[in-house]
Amino acid sequence: MLSVRADDISLVSAESMYSMYVDKLWDDYGITGLDVTLSGDTAKIAVLEDRMLKRMEENAISDTGKNELDLLRLRPGACAISNVGYLTDNGGAAFIKLAAKKELTAIPGDALDKIKNSTDDAESADKGVDAVSDQLNNGEKALKDPDSFEDDGTEAKSYPEKDWTGVDDPIPSAKKKKKAKSLSLYLPDGSKASDKSADFSKAVSKRRLRKGSSSVNSGDLITRALYGQYVFDNLGTYINPSEGNALSYGAEYILCGKNDDRSNLLGTVRKIMLMREAVNMAAIYADSAKTAEAGSLATALAGASVNPVVVEAVKAGIIAAWAYGESLLDMRTLLSGERVPAVKDSKSWNSALAELPLCFDNKRKAVATKVGLSYEDYLRIFLAVTSQKKLGLRGMDLIEKSLNRNEGYETVKMDNLIYSATIETDMSSGPVFLGITGGSENFMYSKSCRISASYIDGIRIIR
Repeated sequence: MLSVRADDISLVSAESMYSMYVDKLWDDYGITGLDVTLSGDTAKIAVLEDRMLKRMEENAISDTGKNELDLLRLRPGACAISNVGYLTDNGGAAFIKLAAKKELTAIPGDALDKIKNSTDDAESADKGVDAVSDQLNNGEKALKDPDSFEDDGTEAKSYPEKDWTGVDDPIPSAKKKKKAKSLSLYLPDGSKASDKSADFSKAVSKRRLRKGSSSVNSGDLITRALYGQYVFDNLGTYINPSEGNALSYGAEYILCGKNDDRSNLLGTVRKIMLMREAVNMAAIYADSAKTAEAGSLATALAGASVNPVVVEAVKAGIIAAWAYGESLLDMRTLLSGERVPAVKDSKSWNSALAELPLCFDNKRKAVATKVGLSYEDYLRIFLAVTSQKKLGLRGMDLIEKSLNRNEGYETVKMDNLIYSATIETDMSSGPVFLGITGGSENFMYSKSCRISASYIDGIRIIR
C-alpha cells in the first residue's frame, strides 16, 4: 500500500507540474512547453525541483485532511530532474513533432504523392540550380561572339522557314527580367504583398541555445507533411496570411529566413520559378513543333553564321526564354490561389514564341486547371526538402517573436521550454502506529520513484 501510494503521489505531482505549461503558447499555437524559469529571471532546473517537491508535499497530505492524523506519514525527501529535453534541441525536432501531433486538419490525400514526385526538382531549385539561366547566357554569347564556338562537325539541322519580321531576340529581355528583384513582375494585377517586418537578429535560429539531451527525430515524410499543414494553419502563407503574427507569411519565412514578408515571398517565388522553368523547358523539348519553331527563330537570328553549333546554342537560349515566359504566366496563376498542370502539353500551353514580351505584363496569367499544383502545394514540397534545423528553429523564431509582443510574455524564450525530463523522487514515512505497537523502528519506510515525463509520450513510471 505504501509503495503504491508513494508512486501515486510522485506521478500526480509530476502531472501537476507539467500542467504549468506556457498557457498562451498552447492557446495560440497548440504547443506545450514547461518554462524552466517558471516566470523568473533565470533558468535553473533547481527551480523545477523545488516546485516538484512542493507539489509532492501537498499531495502527500492524507485524504482525511490537514488537521487529521496521517497514519501513513509519507513525506517527500528529495527530487532530482535530469535528461531534460528542450523544444529547441536537435533542430527543434520535438517542436516539429508536437506541431504535427497537434495538427488535426488532415493533409490533402494526394499531398504525399505530390511531394514524392517533386522532391528531386525541389532540391535542385532549393540549391539554386538554374538551367534556364545557363542556356540564356550561352545563347546570348553565341549571338554576340559566334567565333568563340568551334565548329565540331555537327551536322546542321533543317528548320521550317517563317517570317520573323518584327520579332526581337527574346534572350536579352528574359535575362533582364530574371535578374529583377521586384515582386510586381510576379504578382497578378491588383494584388498586394504584406509590408510586415521584424528584427530576428536575436531569434532562436540566430542565437546560442540552451542544450538538453533530446533524442527525438522528426525526419519522416508524414511528420514533415503534417508540420507543413501546421505552418499553413498557424503561421500563414501568402495565400492565407496570419495577421496576428510578427510576419504574415510564416511558411515563406521558414524557407527564406529574411526579416520581412516581401523578401521572403520573393525568395519563395524564385524557388518555384526555377521548378516551373525546368518543367516547362522540358515540355518544349518534348514538343517537336515548339523545338522546330525555336530552331527557325534561331536560324533567323544567327543570320550569316553557318556554324550549326551556334544555331543550336541560340535555339537553346530561345527555348529557355520561352520556358521563362510561360513560367511567369504560371506564377501569377499560382499566386491567385489557382492551379497549374504539374507538366504541360500543347493543350495546356499558354504563350506564343512570337509574343513573348506579353508574358511580362502582370495582367496576363496562365489558364487555371482543376487538377495540378497550387502555390501551397509548392510550399509543401519545399518544406519537405528543407533541413530539420530550418524547419524547427525558424518556426520557433516566429512563435517566440509573436509571443514576446504580448504583456506578460515578453521574456519567454523557446530554448527555456522543456518538453521532456526524467524525474526521480524519494519518499519516506515516519514511525507508523507510534504509541500503539511500540518498536516503531520496525515500521520505517522509504521508496524511490523514477518517472519519464514528456509532452510527446506522456507521463509514466519507469523501472
